[in-house]
This record gives sequence, C-alpha cells and structure tokens, in this order.
Amino acid sequence: MKVFFNTTTTPYYGVSMPTSNIVQFPLVENKKSNEDIYLNDSVYQGFFMQAKLENKKDLMGQISISTTTQIIDNNADFISPELQIDTQKSIVEPGFFEVYLPKEDITAVFTTGKNVAFQKYTFPNTNSAQIIIDPTIKNAGKIIDAQLYTTSPREVLGYNVIKQNNKAVKVYFAIKFTKDYYGFRLINNQKISNKLKLNSKKLKGVATFMTNENEAVEVKVAFSEKSIREAKNILRSESHNSFSLAVNNAQNEWESLFGKFYLEGGSDLQNEKFYSGVYFSHHFNPFDKIEECNPLMGFTSKITTNSYGKVDFTSKKLQQNTSIDSLNVEYFSFISTGFRLTDIDETYQIDAPIFNRISLDLLNGKNLVIETKNRTELNNKVSKVTFNDKKLNNNLITYSQIMEGGILKVYFDTVNN
Repeated sequence: MKVFFNTTTTPYYGVSMPTSNIVQFPLVENKKSNEDIYLNDSVYQGFFMQAKLENKKDLMGQISISTTTQIIDNNADFISPELQIDTQKSIVEPGFFEVYLPKEDITAVFTTGKNVAFQKYTFPNTNSAQIIIDPTIKNAGKIIDAQLYTTSPREVLGYNVIKQNNKAVKVYFAIKFTKDYYGFRLINNQKISNKLKLNSKKLKGVATFMTNENEAVEVKVAFSEKSIREAKNILRSESHNSFSLAVNNAQNEWESLFGKFYLEGGSDLQNEKFYSGVYFSHHFNPFDKIEECNPLMGFTSKITTNSYGKVDFTSKKLQQNTSIDSLNVEYFSFISTGFRLTDIDETYQIDAPIFNRISLDLLNGKNLVIETKNRTELNNKVSKVTFNDKKLNNNLITYSQIMEGGILKVYFDTVNN
C-alpha cells in the first residue's frame, strides 16, 4: 500500500515497526528536539535512535550513530562530520529508510526489529571506514554522564544517564558489528584518549574498519534500563537476523497491518491518505500522542502505546484539517469510514463514508463491513443506518456493537430527477 511521504510538508518521524519499541531518525543540523524533520533536509548530524523503557513513562534510551571515511587525526580536535545527503536518492518506505552520502560515498540504510535497531553502512574501498557512536548528543533530555568501552572487535558497550522531565535514569546499551574493527578509539571532549574505558559528558567512540568496494558493515543496537547483561540479551534475541531479514520482517508486519483494511470506491489520493493515516497511527513516535488522532485503530489493532498512554476514544483534541500534507491523515482515516466522535463515551455518530465499501478486520478477529446504498452525486444526505439489518436510533453505534462485527449499511435519500 502506498504511504504518503512528502519531502517538504509531511514531517518524517523515522523508521519503526507497528509493534516496535525502538525508532531511528536523522538528526538535522540546527534543529531542536521538538522541531520537525523533513525529507528535503540535506545535512544530517547523524542517525538517532530512541527506545521505550519498560518501567519508565517519560524516559527513553537514546544514542546517535554517524559515519565517515575521513581520517581522524590524532593531533587535531575531533569534530563529528556533517553528513551531506543526496535527497534525490533517498528511499523511504514503511520499515525502511535509505540515504546516500555523496561526499563520503557511503550508503546508509535503516530498519528496526521489535527491540533492536538495525543499520547497514556500505563503504567504498578504504582503510578508514568509521562508525561513530555518540551517547552524549543532546536530543530529548540532558545527558548527565555516559560510559563507553569495548570487549571484542565486534562489540561496544556502555550507558548514559539521561535527565528528562526532572527525572534521571541510567540506560545501558549493547552494540554489535558484523565485521571486526581493526581500531577503536575513545574521544573525550574532542580529544582522542588512550583509555579503553571512559566516563564523560562529552564522549564518543570511533570504530574503524578496512573495507573493499561496496562492502557493508551492519550495526545492531539494543537498550536496557536494568543492566549491560540484559541489553546484551535483548540484542542476542534478534541479532541473529541479517539486515535483509530484519527489513523483510518489518515490511511484512506493515503489509499485514494494511491488509486489515479493504476499500472500494475512493480515489487514489483518498486511498493514499487512508493508509497513511493507518501508518502514522501505528508508528512509534516518541514526541507526539499520535494514537489519540485515530480511534479507528482501537477497533482493528492492539496498539503498542507509547510513553504517553492508551488511545483516548473520546478525545476532543483532534485536529480536523485532513489535507494530504498534514499529520492529520490519522484523523482522515477515521472520519473517512463515516465515524464521528460524540459526547457519549465510546459512542459514534455514523455519517456519510468517503468510500463506497470498507472492510475492517477487527481486533477480536471479527469483521466489520461498511456499505453505502443509493448514493449518487445528487444524493449525499444520509437517511438511515442499519447494523446487521436493524435500524440504528439517531444513527448512533457503540464500541461494543462495532466489535460484534457484521454489516453496517448507510442509506442515502432517494432523489427524484
């Protein structure tokens, strides 16, 4: 199904799965953490990842990873390189994100598993293929402390202490490479250190690889609020997956989600808006209460809620601008089915659906079909609504009725020509 990603007007919230606890997105120069990222942004600071923590409502694990083929001079201050992006070569799909760095001749690709972030960097022929780990870059919250160390040529471990909303938590992470590095250096306050283990609020680690032309190095990352051991166990649970298998798993999960909906009678643009709304409603976004914008998802999916809580079916804070270039495609996919929120808890008004026929696979395994009857260009006023051949009073239906499944028929006034 086609999902709408506009380069200039639709914010990009990164790559995740419908049930993932982790998201990755580009960090953009000169933008604060609460400012939107767009796909026409051409300079990145790195690729940021955030992970939900099991018992922390307002805090998330976070680090940034960057790359370069520039030689790091031991005698010079280290400054993370700006990543120049060829925006014309970016590929953005549900569960998949690819960018090309022409200055470095590096292709960077991202996907996610349930609890593990997957990255793949394809390098040129070089002895300075660098992967830069930054646990202290500021995005969501203040970094109080961080630690990095390595235990083998394919593993980097550490933690950071993040303060957000007046709370602080230590978050551990484990990083695994699919190729041995031949060098690993710690950088403290822009200076290369000779230490193998370091704590600092201005800390980076750089793993250096020798690569042949078009050789890829995969990076896998997992987080834990409990211990390094648990972070490694979480990583181990998915690290057997190759990058290509992780992409396949993520995209299959999105296709399975989209397959819960079947639409007839809408335009290509309306179909695109609908499925974009489904996508954004299930996309793990650490900043916005996306789930509140689409009560429809509560009928069809067990949503993996973010740190802000569950779907509010009676929320009146929904923005009703449903243009294609708006995040409000979530709300569009809800109202396009004919449902409207009312002041009565879990009760919905049935108006004219945008589509002629809609089939929804409900959360409990049942199916709901919404059909329009007698609609033409001249008669768009709803005369009555039936549910399983019984007329609904005042065209109102409850959540419990919806979850029974069946056929909802929306009849329009007959117009005498």
